[in-house]
Amino acid sequence: MVPFFYGRSSLAPPADLRISGQWNCQVSTAFSALMFRIDRGDRYTMAMLHNIALTAESWFDRLTASDEDDAVTLDPYMGYTTSEAAVLRGRVLAITATSDLKTLISRQGTVGARVMSFLTNDAGGVEIECGSHKTTSDEEGYFRLEVPHEVVQDGTVDVTVPRTGETFELEVASSSPSASRMVISDIDDTVIKTGAWQKLQNFWRTMTTGVDQREVFQDTVDLIRRRMDGGNPVFYVSSSPWNLHDYLGQVFKAGGVPKGPMFLKDFGIDDAKFIKTSHGNHKGERIDELLDAHPGLGVTLIGDTGQHDGQVYLDAIKRHPERIREVFLRQAGSLSAEDQSIADEIRATGVIFYSGERFGDDL
Repeated sequence: MVPFFYGRSSLAPPADLRISGQWNCQVSTAFSALMFRIDRGDRYTMAMLHNIALTAESWFDRLTASDEDDAVTLDPYMGYTTSEAAVLRGRVLAITATSDLKTLISRQGTVGARVMSFLTNDAGGVEIECGSHKTTSDEEGYFRLEVPHEVVQDGTVDVTVPRTGETFELEVASSSPSASRMVISDIDDTVIKTGAWQKLQNFWRTMTTGVDQREVFQDTVDLIRRRMDGGNPVFYVSSSPWNLHDYLGQVFKAGGVPKGPMFLKDFGIDDAKFIKTSHGNHKGERIDELLDAHPGLGVTLIGDTGQHDGQVYLDAIKRHPERIREVFLRQAGSLSAEDQSIADEIRATGVIFYSGERFGDDL
């Protein structure tokens, strides 16, 4: 087992990969121990996990390699409008010979469905068209295309994949002319109970809990709805991976959470990095992107104390002192001295601030 985890040269996937009971036992046992060590932030464990992830990705690429003859499908993400254009988003996935196997595994209960959401057949270099407007998916299948506002009809727009001739409908959230602010909310432990600050607990809950069993915080839903009065838009910025986009959408629908574009995280893997951007960088960059896209709107930020949202939001206030009007934080777990210090700094800026175990109806 040691060479399997630590010997970089020994991590090359076998040319003829066969999954056996012995492999399953080894991986299961190792992974259980691994998650506990990740929870402690052990850097050697993270390096080991990086190597395992690279290997797993290489194995999966061998099994699911696609080519230009493969059919493709589109995983649509809700788009949004800016002052200048409508932004269409999604991911192109290849339909390969292993797709039937993936479908079979995904039907083996909640765990199977979650596992298969991460085993994607990314299709890079695929052209997407919307009328005369075109773009190409990146190496991991993601695409972003800006089109004129008038192209969007009744909140939807059709895009075509010339390679197959197939057309897909994408949803676009348009901001109302009467909007005076926008709501930017975290998801984990803000909208949905996850225990995200406890990595093992969060992982287990995500992998084993069905859509109808997830707990949605009704007080957050009510707070978001109050702030949306008058046609104000809502956006969800989270460090959850894009692979959970569909799952989160189902949880939102079941829990009555207002629909809005999600900005999730690409858990990309390469030789130098395990995850491409940090939690804070991802959220901060997406907040800046949304503020730039909606220059006339004030901002309400909603998050929790479990994943440094307070620091992220404080930094955003410093960058955009005239834009951010309110910050609401749900207390997730015990408050540290650092959390309290950040709360004091936010209050000192003059921004309306609240932190507590729940969001009352008076907010």
